[in-house]
Amino acid sequence: RDRSPSRGLGDVYKRQLLGKSPPAEFLDIINTLGLGAIIKDSCENLSTGEQLRVAMARGLISKKNIFLLDEFNANLDNKTSDQIVQMLLKKAKNGALIILVNHKSSIPGAIILELGL
Repeated sequence: RDRSPSRGLGDVYKRQLLGKSPPAEFLDIINTLGLGAIIKDSCENLSTGEQLRVAMARGLISKKNIFLLDEFNANLDNKTSDQIVQMLLKKAKNGALIILVNHKSSIPGAIILELGL
């Protein structure tokens, strides 16, 4: 096991690709989220929004089929938030279960459950 400190998205790149050329989906996610320039930066050098985008990219790149997101877009601009929603909807159309807690009620294709708390 690699004992070096986490390098954020670079770790995902290194561990999941293992020397192979990156698949188009990986590059698409990285470019859509604007992470190309910071792919090799250490986590401690990233802003909160960049860290959140890295976390989302890690989830989207993985082959997981269940996503539980709590205020995933709290530190993101509207454009990036909308891009992530589109990627999540694509995952959902391919059979993934997406559960998210969010104060924005205008997510297209979402089933909204409002709690009167």
